[in-house]
This record gives sequence, C-alpha cells and structure tokens, in this order.
Amino acid sequence: MSYDSGSSPTSDAPIDQAPADQEPVPPASAGPAPGRGPVAPTCHALTVDLEDWHQLSYSHVTRGSCETTANVVTDTHHILDLLAELDLRATFFVVGLVATAFPDLVREVAAAGHEIGGHTCDHQTLYSMTPAELKADLERSRRQLQDLTGQPVISFRAPAFSVGSMANESFFETLAEAGFECDSSVFPVAGLRYGIPDAPRYPFVVQTASGPIHEFPLATWDLGRYRLPVAGGTCFRFLPSIFLEHVVGDLDAGGHTATFYFHPYEFHHGLLHLSRLTWHDRLQTMYVKRLVMHNLFTGSVGERWGSLLAGHRFLPIGDLHRDEPIT
Repeated sequence: MSYDSGSSPTSDAPIDQAPADQEPVPPASAGPAPGRGPVAPTCHALTVDLEDWHQLSYSHVTRGSCETTANVVTDTHHILDLLAELDLRATFFVVGLVATAFPDLVREVAAAGHEIGGHTCDHQTLYSMTPAELKADLERSRRQLQDLTGQPVISFRAPAFSVGSMANESFFETLAEAGFECDSSVFPVAGLRYGIPDAPRYPFVVQTASGPIHEFPLATWDLGRYRLPVAGGTCFRFLPSIFLEHVVGDLDAGGHTATFYFHPYEFHHGLLHLSRLTWHDRLQTMYVKRLVMHNLFTGSVGERWGSLLAGHRFLPIGDLHRDEPIT
C-alpha cells in the first residue's frame, strides 16, 4: 500500500474523501436515472462479533484464561431468532475460541444463511502480534471457519478495531495475502481505546501490493463539529431510540452505506457477571466498570432491533461486496 508523495492518510482532505490509494464507494442507494423508476433504498451492513463475554471478561480481569462458556450459544440463539423474525441476514465475525468450543454453533449460523467472517483465533489485538504472527493467525482462523462451514470466508474484523491508523500498511496487505477481500475494522471516530478520526466514513477500497481490501467502516454521525459513534455497542444502548432512528434515516437520505455491529452478550437474559472470581478481582475497577457498562440498558437492545432494523435495509458485508461492489 502506498500514498502519493506529499500526502498521507492524515491529510487535510475532507473526512469523506479517501486518501490517494483509497477509492470511494458510489452510494449504495444509487438506482435508476430520473424517469426510469424508483431509487432503491440505501443498504447498510449488519454485523455481529461472535465472542463469549464471560470468557473475554475473565481474561481481562484476571489476566488468566477460562473455557468458552455455553452462554455464547444461548445468546447467539436469541440473535438468530430475532433475525429470523425480521427476515434479515448478517455477517457474524467469529473468534476462533468459539469456533473450537462450539463448532455446531458456527455451522448453525451459516446454515441460517448468514455470512461467516474472521475475528482472529484468540481475540488478540493487532498491535499485540508481529506481522508474521498476524498472517499465521489470519490463515489459521480463515481455514478453520471454511472447514467448518464449507463456505468461503472473505470478511474480517480486528478485535477492538485495533488497526491503529490508515498508515498500518502491513495489516491491509497481510489481510489480502491471507485471502480476505473485505474488512470492517476501521472506526472513523476519536475514542479512548480505538478509532481513526481521519479515516473515510463510508465504504472505500485500500489498494495493496497483494490486492485490494474493501473497507466497510463503522457507522458515525456528525453533529456540528462533533462526530458521534452510532454503530452499536455502548452507544446503541445509551442513545435514545428516536435519535438512532433519525441518524439511520439521515444516512438513508444521503445514500450512505453504514456498518452496524452487535455482540451476543447484548441479547443475554439476566445479569451479566462472572462467578469464579476472588474478592480481590471483584473489587477491581475494570470488573466493576464492565458490570455497569455491559448491564445498563442491555435489555433494551433486542427491543430496539424490531423497530429500527425492520424499517431499513440491511445485508451481510459479503452480499454488499458482491451485489453493490466498491468500484
């Protein structure tokens, strides 16, 4: 991946304009010319990070490891049931830990018509791996998922959106080398833990020496001079439903494809907590924060899906890539 001399991924170009080696996508709502029929509604990408909250939370709090719990199966079934009711399909980015522990769950998701994408083997952030380790992880994860489903795996999401910056050339090139065609790891917002505020907001192409990567950045919305994350997760739980409906409607009206993401734990019935912790671990700020942040308003996510998703058009990333390609 290379940039024109004198410019960089952090150039002063408008935020919606891709840098020199990134090609912007035509609006996904592009339809017939005037007088030739109605314009198709804007289509957005619907995604799920298929990972086990209990397993990853235990690792974050104790720095140790535990087995993948059956909670991820139950919670994923809740998502599958809701998607079936709404007649919607999504991309499920599956972490290898879940695929190893519950291979039948991955097969079930694929059999329901959803796309299976990669999410690394062990949910390691990109910056914790060398380029060689990353390539080996990508290839192993992709091979595992393809063997389980018998379907090609072309889409990827980095844990914690840990790309770092658009100057991370080795990531995009390694992704192409490993056989991936699409990525959804770029969050074009300034954040405490992740985010690339100068990245394009809408789908674009990153050209690498090993082939193009079609990037589907996470949804954001500009409110004056402030950019808000509206793609899912905490923001989806805390922002008012009427505001989220307005945001998606605004993206529709502008013909801008946006990418939304969710997790199985957000569809968990009951209180999210870890049962095998010492009192020292239970009193850690990290654990208390996770308890509060991941339980507050979590029960509202399933309710919001019905009204928000039913009123708009959503597809898996792979379908968008195939049917409405970034050219």
